[in-house]
Amino acid sequence: MFQFIFRRLLAMIPLLLGISLMVFILMSLAPGDALTELRSRPDVPAEMVQQLEHDYGYVNSAGLPNSWYVRYAFWLNTVSPLKFINEKHEYTWHWHWGAPTMGKSIAYQIPVTDLIRQKTPVTLLLAISSLLFEFIIAVPLAVLAAVKKDGWADRLTAVLAYGALSLPEFFLAVLAVYFAAKTGLFPTGGIAGFDADFLTPSARFWDYARHLALPTFVLGVGGVAYTMRIMRSSMLDYLRAEFVTTARAKGVPEGRVLFLHVLRNAINPLITYLGFAFAGLLSGAVLVENVMNYPGLGKLIFEAFSRRDEYLVMAAVLMGCVMLMLGNLVADILLAASDPRIRLEKSAPTVAAQRGGANWALFAGVVVLSGLILGAYLLPWNDPAQMTLWMGRIKTTGALFLFLAGGTMLWFAWPILRQLFHNLHRHPLTALSVGALAVLYGSMLFAPFLATESIDEINLKQTFHPPTGLHWQNGGLCAQLYVNEDPAAAHYVAKPGAFVPLKIFGRGFEYRFLGLFKTTRHLLVPDYAALAAQLGHPVDPADYPFYLLGSDTTGRDVYSRLLFGSRISLTIGLVGIGITMTMGFLVGGLAGYFGGSFDFFAMRGVEFLMAIPTLYLLLALRAA
Repeated sequence: MFQFIFRRLLAMIPLLLGISLMVFILMSLAPGDALTELRSRPDVPAEMVQQLEHDYGYVNSAGLPNSWYVRYAFWLNTVSPLKFINEKHEYTWHWHWGAPTMGKSIAYQIPVTDLIRQKTPVTLLLAISSLLFEFIIAVPLAVLAAVKKDGWADRLTAVLAYGALSLPEFFLAVLAVYFAAKTGLFPTGGIAGFDADFLTPSARFWDYARHLALPTFVLGVGGVAYTMRIMRSSMLDYLRAEFVTTARAKGVPEGRVLFLHVLRNAINPLITYLGFAFAGLLSGAVLVENVMNYPGLGKLIFEAFSRRDEYLVMAAVLMGCVMLMLGNLVADILLAASDPRIRLEKSAPTVAAQRGGANWALFAGVVVLSGLILGAYLLPWNDPAQMTLWMGRIKTTGALFLFLAGGTMLWFAWPILRQLFHNLHRHPLTALSVGALAVLYGSMLFAPFLATESIDEINLKQTFHPPTGLHWQNGGLCAQLYVNEDPAAAHYVAKPGAFVPLKIFGRGFEYRFLGLFKTTRHLLVPDYAALAAQLGHPVDPADYPFYLLGSDTTGRDVYSRLLFGSRISLTIGLVGIGITMTMGFLVGGLAGYFGGSFDFFAMRGVEFLMAIPTLYLLLALRAA
């Protein structure tokens, strides 16, 4: 046990170095730096800016800009107890010991440790309270749903879980702020009231609780749904286990069977999920804290990243990484304490028998990772034409790899899927849900065929047009024509007796059907040729629009844009899920089989990926 904990704590050092290097590279990709704002202010002396540039390693002794790795060395010298930069900001081989610090924030001009010391307990309190909220609500509901399988409780909890999973955290946070502002039951932001220091201890506690309630709910409601589904599934598996049947046959009371035998074994997946849930709460707190004006670490690090305050960002990210790794370590220890079958270290004969395969698998992983890094370094980043060519090759290779990996996984999982499809007729609601999903995914897949207008077609004559009504006239389907009586207010009124005939499988804008061949056929489009024949003169399509869901500020069709946007989101989601499942299936399976060093390094790699702030990664890549 102690050897395991020592190894995990020792492994945090290279992980923190790698994460700090990655975050520093991401910040360097964005344009400008922390002193850009100061340089543009006329009230800030140029000498002060030059001194800050020299102190923080932005320029060398000659006044020339330093590269990002030089600035990273300056930061590393600050946080390391072994100093390799002297007082004149020059590299020296005469290394010496010194007190490690996190440096001084460029934006706030105070020590970073003081800021972190103020904000970390606040975010830690929010994460722990959200985690407690998840487990306190999810575990009893999951037990009830599993015991009352297919009953009213099971169906009600399923509806609540799917509803909670369907609400984005950002939207839920906005609704929570709106609710607090309208009702006044909860504060709209902050951690305490302005008079908290003058309240009695009990009144101050309730003041903190009121400020913490809504952020906890917003951050934890999605986790409640996810935890409840995991716990329900695990409970159902163990309720059908043979040892449960044996315990019931011996006359053990049902409550003892349920809570002593079943729940104790079913809780293991939740303990495994504990560390990852804690990491998700820490990353989700960034969004929640900014929307709900909660003064925690997430809000601080977001503001620091926006200001390019490198020292503050690095300290906040490393603090979050430390909490993530410690959370995973606690989860592993609790899992070993909960289940005697689990050992933190494999026995010597098992390790020796599998060490050869593990070494080969680890070697293959290092070779693949090195090849990817080398390939990224050799790409012609400064040549747009060559980059376009190479990106096309990378996309083709990645699509082929995902296709082969997905086909292999489907081949292995086909017996299970076939059994699931065979049992669909026993559950009509499930079959209906699968059919609805098939219709939705099909509409996204065939978005160009179902679209009525090009997504870039602008019609300034018909801005904010209402959804077009459909009618059956003269033996065919027609669209209602509207008149804009007040263009300033976009007040549209249906014109009596004025309709635009519609044509099924008519011709419209050109597109590639499933990316294979060009066509102009669409499911439903206005028949302007028939309309012109009725009116006896040519018609301008801009005067006779067809908007199933209305138009936006520039007269673009909302229905067509919704289809194309859903198609893009579906593609990104499927690719992301494909990569996640493929890599997770491969790495997780090998780590579980080989164990030992391979499992250790694989799980540390997972922690490294989880510790990279997704929001900052997106911002940096977008800026680059």
